[in-house]
Amino acid sequence: MGSAAAQQADGPASDQPIQLEPINVEGRGAGVDVGYVARQGSAATKTDTPLLETPQSISVITRTQLDQQGAQSVKQALGYTAGVASNTRAGFDGFDIMYSRGFILDRYLDGTRLLGGANYTAPQIEAYGVQQYEVFRGPASVLYGQSSPGGLVNAVTKRPTDYAFGEIQGSVGIVDRWQGAFDFGGPVNEDKTLLYRFTGLARTADSQVDFTKQERFFFAPAVTWRPNDYTSLTVMANVQHDPHVGLYSVLPAAGTLFSDPNGKIPRSRYLGDPDYNSYSRDQQSISYAFEHRFDDVWTVRQNFRYMHVEGETEQVLPLLRLSPTSILRYALYDKVDIDALTIDNQVQAKFDTGPMRHTFLAGLDYQRLAEGDKLGQALASPIDVFNPIYGPGSPRPPIVSSTMQKTNQVGLYAQDQMKFDRFALTLSGRQDWVDIDTRDRLANTTTKGDEQAFTWRAGFAYVFDSGLAPYVSYAKSFQPAPGVSASGAAFKPTTGEQYEAGVKFEPVGINASLTLAAFHLTQQNVVTSDPATPALRTQVGEIRSRGFEAEAKARLFDGLDLLASYTHADVEVTKSLNPLEKGGRPVNVPQDMASVWAFYTLSAGAMDGLGFGGGVRYVGKTAGDVANTFFTKSNTLVDAALKYDFGRRWRQLNGVSLDVNVWNLFDKRYVSECTNLLNCVYGPGRTAMATLKYRW
Repeated sequence: MGSAAAQQADGPASDQPIQLEPINVEGRGAGVDVGYVARQGSAATKTDTPLLETPQSISVITRTQLDQQGAQSVKQALGYTAGVASNTRAGFDGFDIMYSRGFILDRYLDGTRLLGGANYTAPQIEAYGVQQYEVFRGPASVLYGQSSPGGLVNAVTKRPTDYAFGEIQGSVGIVDRWQGAFDFGGPVNEDKTLLYRFTGLARTADSQVDFTKQERFFFAPAVTWRPNDYTSLTVMANVQHDPHVGLYSVLPAAGTLFSDPNGKIPRSRYLGDPDYNSYSRDQQSISYAFEHRFDDVWTVRQNFRYMHVEGETEQVLPLLRLSPTSILRYALYDKVDIDALTIDNQVQAKFDTGPMRHTFLAGLDYQRLAEGDKLGQALASPIDVFNPIYGPGSPRPPIVSSTMQKTNQVGLYAQDQMKFDRFALTLSGRQDWVDIDTRDRLANTTTKGDEQAFTWRAGFAYVFDSGLAPYVSYAKSFQPAPGVSASGAAFKPTTGEQYEAGVKFEPVGINASLTLAAFHLTQQNVVTSDPATPALRTQVGEIRSRGFEAEAKARLFDGLDLLASYTHADVEVTKSLNPLEKGGRPVNVPQDMASVWAFYTLSAGAMDGLGFGGGVRYVGKTAGDVANTFFTKSNTLVDAALKYDFGRRWRQLNGVSLDVNVWNLFDKRYVSECTNLLNCVYGPGRTAMATLKYRW
């Protein structure tokens, strides 16, 4: 790390009441870096609650961990987190699809959901603008409405600080990666009632696949007004332009996952059309977080965000294998427009009833999504997988589908967190009303769906003086199911329920935390299809997920940060109209995952200021198709990091540091996922980046 001010710039602003920003370890003292261990969080409760008293499994990825591991995306940030399979579409930097407990992990920004994401376009958050990530595993509908039963990841953005700081950095890396970024802020006036922060980044990079590249321009200004100790208003904007998102071409299983008499398909192989190859995205958002504390009892909050996203994709993709070497392709065109609005109103009261202490929360939130999608498809020329000849070019295909879907959700929720001596009890309930209108703009028809759902959660924890806290909980979820049945009726939402039991341990006098959680999770009303009658789709499906997760984080002594995790998830399709699916494992869901990471910073002697570390990630095999006729292979990857603070040795270079991060150090070639025999993806090969920073 650099100067003290630079260290402070890594932590959230002190004394600033911000919705869903945990009071983590960086906030315990100005400029104090205590590593990876967070003590409090609010993603599971929407209140600042000690993790020991929260009766569900939570992980917090701090800024210290993000910096030491050099995370450039949410997938890299969550690569060492228990219960999260972040290897999905590992080579597609434009997608943030991850799985938890067998289900896709929902993505949130500052406590409200990132809405939208038809086909190839979905909002994406730049990792450099994130202060930390929170992973909340299991159903979260009781506070957030429609949600995946697997849980959510919440990105907490960088906020204005009440001290002046600045950072500029330049990076170079594999493959032909060039990046520049800045982050600065502080008080505008002497009494520090007005604060600001401005974060930005520009990046360009090639990829391991021919004819593909990435470009991004990102700017995020923010202003905080704090007229007194009771009121705070933070207004944030986000502008992101991605001229080239970096979509990779998928490859067949033969020649990648399996041996082929014609040879091995290289990682650089591109099976699309270089003259019809684009993927762009633009997103803008404006949001605010308001809080006013009337007294020691009553507090009100309001969080608002409006986001607009546009994306356009032109690709040629594999369709059908014609021969051992030839694949028939199709041309794809997809244009998506997203307008999303979220607002969450909260009232919180802290009071006592006899010996019982209460933190009571009531809220009313509203979500509105308007998402238009134009999809074009047409047959394209075949290509030789092992000796591709490109050209003469593919014309844009005709539009075959054009839809506009509008979703409105209103939710009313209440929660009481009761604490008596060492007992902590949480009871929550929520009622949601959802209406979905889907307009077919080609046929000029509209399908309407109106649903209601009640979800609830109950959890209990007992906190011993030693820092040991066993807990149990039950939670329900719901999630709208897109599409209509064969009769034309809209599908009902899927529902989920989870039983979880575990133990958390924060040993007294040691900066460490350990969590062990066992879960049994079931999702009902899953949409399935009959292979004999493809048009027939019905809601008789069920998926069961059960297993356990273990995670440990610690700073054993000054300068040594450690983390380790292990996950076992037995996920099975227990009911399905499709006999090929029943009894099988969903694709992209490994049964076992494990990771370990260590980083040590020297603080004395000739090597003062040198930090070094590394980690190992293991991901088990996953099903290659819904029928489980084949599986990917397990893989073990090694990462490494080296950092040096020049200011620790030369005072005139105070604030200057160099970071070097390498992922997949030994350049292991592996297939990260398959969804069928023609849709497999290589995981990234060795990637490295060196970053020179100056902080003041």
